[in-house]
This record gives sequence, C-alpha cells and structure tokens, in this order.
Amino acid sequence: MARNEKTFDWRDYIAATTAVIAVLAAVTSLRAGSAASSLLLEKNNSNYYQAKANKEWNSYLANDIANRILKLANNQSDQQKLQQQVKGLEKQADDSTAKATAYFARNTELTTAGTFFEIAIAISAMGVLVKRKFVWIFSLLLSTVGIYFLVLGVM
Repeated sequence: MARNEKTFDWRDYIAATTAVIAVLAAVTSLRAGSAASSLLLEKNNSNYYQAKANKEWNSYLANDIANRILKLANNQSDQQKLQQQVKGLEKQADDSTAKATAYFARNTELTTAGTFFEIAIAISAMGVLVKRKFVWIFSLLLSTVGIYFLVLGVM
C-alpha cells in the first residue's frame, strides 16, 4: 500500500521531535560548558584572593614582630588599615567560593539534562528501528525530565 504524502505517520513525529531534542541537547551542552568555565574562573579568583589575604596578613605579622623587637610604639591606624584590607580580601575569596559553588550546581544540573536528552535521542531512534510507538513516547518522557533539569540549570 502506497503511503499518502499528506498524512503523517508517527515516525514523522519521531523525526521532528528528535530534531528538537537534539537542539535542546546542543543548547544544554553549550550552557554546561559556560557554567564549567565560570566555575573554574571563580575558583581561581577565590584562591587568588585567599593567597593575597594570607600575604597581607603575613606582612602585618612581620611588621608587628619587627615593631615589638625594636620596641617601637604600634601604629594603630596602620594596624587597622591592614586588618581592613585582609578582611576585604577574605570576603572576596568567600564570595568567589560561593559563586564557584553555584556554578558547580548549575553545571551538574545542565550535565544531567544533557544526559537525559542524549538518551532520549537514542531511544527515539530505537523506536523507529523496532517500530514501536511506546518507545518513542518513552523518549519524550525522558526529554521532559531533561527539560526540567535544563530549566533548573538556567535559573
């Protein structure tokens, strides 16, 4: 029996939805890569600010020891200025660590979404091979889970 060109078979819907799922997988992969890059940048900033804070604090301690040895009067304003600098750098380090943690969570969600999309694509293709509509419907359910994680990762 010849197939009528104007009617759609369920396999045509498989092709269309698989293309949409593939686009979602590509977008998810791009977003996950961006989140991973931001994670590494913020973690690097955190380490930088912490090292800088340690350097400032060590400088303060060295000056304090030198002042005690030479029995000079401690300059309170210098001491307070250094403490303020150290606190500011430690706050920057903590902020960068918090941002890195958030990017890590986002990257995890996006990677999970991408995995669901890729599995859905494979199962969708299997639906055509085994000629079973329920296999395709299962791939759509997996895509829905992928969309859920994509939304979590983007928000």
